[in-house]
Amino acid sequence: GTVALNKLSQSCPGLSTAVGFALFAEAGLPVPRVRYRRLFINGGYYHYTQEIEGPDEGMMERYHDAQAASGSSAPLEPGAGHLFKAAGCNCDEGPFGWADGRVLEPHCGYSKEERYAATYDRKTHGWAGPEELRALIEGHADVRATGDEEALRDWLAAHFALDEVLSYLAVINWAVPFDDIFQNHYLYQRRSDGRWLFAPWDLDLDFGGWKGADASIYIGAQGDPDNRAGWWNLFKDSFLVAYRPEFEARLRALNGTVLAPPAVEALVLGVQAQWSLAEAQAAPAGLACDWEAGADAFVRFAQERYAVVNEALPTP
Repeated sequence: GTVALNKLSQSCPGLSTAVGFALFAEAGLPVPRVRYRRLFINGGYYHYTQEIEGPDEGMMERYHDAQAASGSSAPLEPGAGHLFKAAGCNCDEGPFGWADGRVLEPHCGYSKEERYAATYDRKTHGWAGPEELRALIEGHADVRATGDEEALRDWLAAHFALDEVLSYLAVINWAVPFDDIFQNHYLYQRRSDGRWLFAPWDLDLDFGGWKGADASIYIGAQGDPDNRAGWWNLFKDSFLVAYRPEFEARLRALNGTVLAPPAVEALVLGVQAQWSLAEAQAAPAGLACDWEAGADAFVRFAQERYAVVNEALPTP
């Protein structure tokens, strides 16, 4: 497996990762395990870090085992499916392109297949290529091109695990996402039924880090005024158009349960109980932020966002 160590330069004190992933897990989505650790190099204490489980076969098999044990209605899985990380850039550079759901064309001497493989980094079954994801993206583009919203709705229902997708969209848009448009999310295809779902990654600057709790609940849809630099994501746009009532209902339900201020505060307190300020302060670099103030700010964001979401959602 792979171990990622986050020195918290953009997410001090790491609550966006630890609490953020916990919120997605509470909503029934696959996320890495996270814990605080001291990092030693050549026997010397170097830095206080977060250890983040590498998304791979092991993480997905653990997720499926937990789903089965919980009595979830999700189908039993024969093992890890196809997991891809959106690793694109807001550019076309070498083999890399926008991982925002658009069709990738040959560029700079690289074939379509090479560009899909680079832009969407495969994390399971490394011997395989990007064929499954390419088929999803190009099939999605074809149905969007018809302009038929009912056909789009039917196509999404046939290709995605709708329950998990709606929960993902509700949590990520509650979080006021900074970096999920053209990178930093996962697409996963189950082996049991071939349906796809999304999973989070790199939640730095979410939860009020770049834009306040009063931001739109529809970030990622085409033309939303709170989209970062005007960027949007084709998959998010399709779901927020074709399944808007279902998205709003799921966001309303989670805003009153998993995302409610007392529930979020409990998760923050749980993470605080895991870290050691003394060990963090003892690192050569010291502290990059006020950790207690960071916890307070996260709880305050949850309180403010709860009110904003309730106000923004239409009356059921």
